[in-house]
Amino acid sequence: MAADTEIMLKNHMRVLNHIIWAKPFGRWRRQKKDTLRLFFPSTERILFAEQYEAEGTAKNDAGYALKCAELKGGVFSPLIDYFITAKNQLNITNKEIEKYMGSYMHRYWLSYSQWQLPNEIQYERLQQFFSQKAAEKKLASSLVNNHHQLSLKHDELQRDYGELMKSYAELKRQYENLRRPFSVTKDVPYTDVWNFPPVLYYPAVNILVKNQQPCLSILLTPVVSRDIP
Repeated sequence: MAADTEIMLKNHMRVLNHIIWAKPFGRWRRQKKDTLRLFFPSTERILFAEQYEAEGTAKNDAGYALKCAELKGGVFSPLIDYFITAKNQLNITNKEIEKYMGSYMHRYWLSYSQWQLPNEIQYERLQQFFSQKAAEKKLASSLVNNHHQLSLKHDELQRDYGELMKSYAELKRQYENLRRPFSVTKDVPYTDVWNFPPVLYYPAVNILVKNQQPCLSILLTPVVSRDIP
């Protein structure tokens, strides 16, 4: 049942967690073991989901994501251009790099979109490939700096980026107000296994009645504290 419900829910929302509510006691303790023909259910399931693209919508509505991307592209352009220029000089295609590297990670090294610096092993392998292509075409590869030099430059630009990001404090505040709240502490459940007892038996008790504690966790975790009366 839980699996069917999760599949159905995925058609409309992005499922973030499949939470298991484990009960320390309940009907399962009264079962005759020798008559069971399957494992007796002693848990309930809680599906935690959000609208598709909810995080992206919040970033776009506040303009925060666009400004961050533009700023990052500008600040890190010396390093980004270093990689892109080396690729263009040798007329190397993305497919060739992908085949040699055996991954799609080069898309983050040779583009302004979500750019990141390759690690030392990745960079040295990329250098080897560029050197091979340069030799084939009787040209010189411009991917010549060592990784340590690039790392130092990256750290310097990262500090500049952090300082400039402070000017976007208001956009970040708007983004935080628009994004889905999620607030937990060490005193409430913060993993996908919850341990709460079921409702104690009383005459005419309905099996659908739930313990108040998990219900409160469900209600209060995705709510901004200031909105709670």
